[in-house]
Amino acid sequence: MKMSSATPPHRLPGSGALLLAGLVATLSGSAPRAEAGCPVPEQIQAQLAGAGLERGARTARFSEPPPRKLYEKAGKDQGEVVTRRQGKKGFGVVVTEVPVEALWKAINDEDAHDEGGYLPTNRSEVIGGAPRGVARRVFQAGERLGLGRWWITRTTMSGDLFEVSAGGLWESVWEDDMKSVSSETAPVEDPPDLSPIKFSRGAWLLVPLSEDCTLVEHFSWSDPGGFVGMMQGLVLGKALEQSVAGVVRMADERYRGPVSGPPFVRPDGTPLDAASPAAP
Repeated sequence: MKMSSATPPHRLPGSGALLLAGLVATLSGSAPRAEAGCPVPEQIQAQLAGAGLERGARTARFSEPPPRKLYEKAGKDQGEVVTRRQGKKGFGVVVTEVPVEALWKAINDEDAHDEGGYLPTNRSEVIGGAPRGVARRVFQAGERLGLGRWWITRTTMSGDLFEVSAGGLWESVWEDDMKSVSSETAPVEDPPDLSPIKFSRGAWLLVPLSEDCTLVEHFSWSDPGGFVGMMQGLVLGKALEQSVAGVVRMADERYRGPVSGPPFVRPDGTPLDAASPAAP
């Protein structure tokens, strides 16, 4: 499917947002800062050309080709999020001077996605599987100015992709689990007074470009439904931008070293921080 032309790169003034929550929020926050330690654009493109990016879920499962023009823009405008959208599908890409391990932790720690003001989810909790583990079932909700949605997703890490790329591709894939819900009420304690989404699927793909530099690609295909869904075309680009920027800032400020709690794992299930302290 042909995607629409890329929007100009943006530098955010503040905190970012997960996509579905971003569709119902207008937030301010800081962007990923300008990068000084990443490879030059020509080196980045040469590295990406042989990375096997077409093997990611965005293509293999969701039939969208790698957004190579966004890679070029992100390589030239390092530290700035660039986006592209068409209908209910979209991409957000950034090249950032944050290690892949820190970004991976931020993406896969859903129990912390409603903390610290990085992401505007009002609630985020793992309700099945091991927190920070290879496969999880996650409940999340976002609301601003009386508009919001709740959703449940099944999130999995792409272990085979990690192995075949020799650690060059770190991918987390989600698909909604809304068909398992038989009620308009969220199946959690003290459910929010919000409507459920129609569907959501997508992936985070991380490509380490050097020890301290990573390309972040966020692909999303979703429909919040109702009035929020009707407004999606007007705000999707900004929501994608906020999603990527928020994860980068969260990773930079909170996950550069070991943290307490359940262990983090790489996409193949091996421990990421063997010495991570356990929560008391």
